[in-house]
Amino acid sequence: MKQTFEELLNRYSVMAERNIEKRYNKAKDKEFVRSEIEREFAFLNVIQVAGEHKEKMVDTFVTYYKRGENVEEVLLFIRKVYGEDVKDELDFRKVENGVSLPIYISDEEKELREFVMNPNKLKHFFIRFLAFKEIEKNLRVLFIKSDILPSLTKEIQVENEKAAQASINNSALIKWTGSRENRNEFVQLIYGLHSSGFINNGKGEITKIVESLANIFDIDLSKNWQSNHSSSIHKSKNDYEPKIFNSIKDAYKDYTMSLVEGKRKR
Repeated sequence: MKQTFEELLNRYSVMAERNIEKRYNKAKDKEFVRSEIEREFAFLNVIQVAGEHKEKMVDTFVTYYKRGENVEEVLLFIRKVYGEDVKDELDFRKVENGVSLPIYISDEEKELREFVMNPNKLKHFFIRFLAFKEIEKNLRVLFIKSDILPSLTKEIQVENEKAAQASINNSALIKWTGSRENRNEFVQLIYGLHSSGFINNGKGEITKIVESLANIFDIDLSKNWQSNHSSSIHKSKNDYEPKIFNSIKDAYKDYTMSLVEGKRKR
């Protein structure tokens, strides 16, 4: 029940905050509506616990709730103390003119007893009480967020557009200059890097990685690129080595040799 209680509390709080934001955002005079909402919450929080006995009940629940006690057990305790154990007639009597007279509980106590004996009413009362207290505490932040969110959203949108344009511009500088007819070379390279752990430690869905990198390198993979790659594997012999790996290996050797020879000539 604790999980259900917390979920209901969160759902109610979110719904209430959205209603406040909607009401505040459409206001012509925001200062007026802000004061109006603050007064309403202050009044609601007072009226919810009106009465000495109800106030004691709320204090009891809040104390145990803040301690992190099980909500179901706390509600059962509230029901027992303020409901089941409360009788119409008190255990002690008063004496008037030598006559022993019974003392009855007040109408307020009777109403509270009936109230706590309804589990759903009791649960929703505390959900609303906790939600209102938390929202009242965060009203100032809620108003500030509503004031700055439109301009902030616009700034974020502008920044995102700039970032997207910069990404496009940068990607235009990176081109795959391998054979356009043999796109499988590119696929073999990415599969090799991924399988050896050089990309994402070998984790992640390889097909999505290939397609993402193909977009960066401006490679138009065919719709059947996966089946073409799979077919090339099955058709290959046991000693088959993709040309692209040999080309990379040979090219790097030539590069290092040219650096060594250049250093010697100096």
